[in-house]
Amino acid sequence: MIKTNILINGFGRIGRAILRRLSNKNFVSTIYVNDLNEDINNLIYTYNFDKLVHIYKKFPKIIKKNNNFYINKKKIIFRNAEKIKNFANIKNLDLVIDCSGVSSNSKEWMQLSKTRSKIKFLYTFDHPINEFTMVLGANENDLISKYKFISASICDATALAPFLKLIDKNFKISHGNITTVHPILNYQNLLDGRSASWSDPGKTYSHYGLGRSALDNLIPKPTTAIKITQKSLPYVNLSSVNSFSYRVPTSVVGSADITLILKKNFTLKNILKLLKIEISKQKFNIFSINQQPTISSDYFTCDFSLVYDERWSAKQKNMLHAVLWYDNENGYASRVVDQAYLITKKIKKK
Repeated sequence: MIKTNILINGFGRIGRAILRRLSNKNFVSTIYVNDLNEDINNLIYTYNFDKLVHIYKKFPKIIKKNNNFYINKKKIIFRNAEKIKNFANIKNLDLVIDCSGVSSNSKEWMQLSKTRSKIKFLYTFDHPINEFTMVLGANENDLISKYKFISASICDATALAPFLKLIDKNFKISHGNITTVHPILNYQNLLDGRSASWSDPGKTYSHYGLGRSALDNLIPKPTTAIKITQKSLPYVNLSSVNSFSYRVPTSVVGSADITLILKKNFTLKNILKLLKIEISKQKFNIFSINQQPTISSDYFTCDFSLVYDERWSAKQKNMLHAVLWYDNENGYASRVVDQAYLITKKIKKK
């Protein structure tokens, strides 16, 4: 069995979700967790009292035994390194999963790569240094062993790319519009204030609306969803597809409202049949189909990349309307861990 040592850098919502998914994977050996919060007890408390762990009991707790920390019998080593260069001191490290969201540190990652040439880096966002943006169901077959800096893309693209690839392959996309509905994120404000940048700490984000209270507002905002989706679909022309987003006052589960004008004739039955074919052969939990009267909270903990909601599909001449659901934490983290496994296989083959 392939075994790998992984460092999770940044123990926020996505970092914790990735740890939950890693906890039951046989390919994982030791897990390192690095966070700027120096209080380990606070990190463990935040993880163990997450409702998925504490209330629903869907995942194991972190436990302390003989001054060591474990999850599902896997050892966890907590670190509090402020500088990326300090990761060089971790022996036998195979893969860093960076969940910090910080993109202004390319030089530091490059230097670490020179110091520890065998380590691979997987970013849970669109880091400027990445050589390959991977989305399962879109382009994972293009992963090659020479890539060191890999992006796991973003939750929106993780849901959109497989669906858009399937539609374009069979019916050819002419143009369209996609509106994403995204839950609140850590850097938003409880009360009106400065629009803080997450990727470049200390700076003010130019879209001031994101500084308004996240509790009681629907906040319209631009989104990079299509731009980043395009990186995993180089052979699909998405330049004529517009994108727009609402940040909404819910804690988890996103959605995409999709309107596409297609070049080839189609029926909704055709699309449903194609989705079922994909589901029958998929190696990872990418596509799923819903026919029930669900709402967003019903997809909480869903580990599929996307759920095609058949109820809202519609056809007007050559226009397709479709709605996708996706858990932006658990679903996205599940694909990141699947990507970590694929990267590990490439490492061990070398």
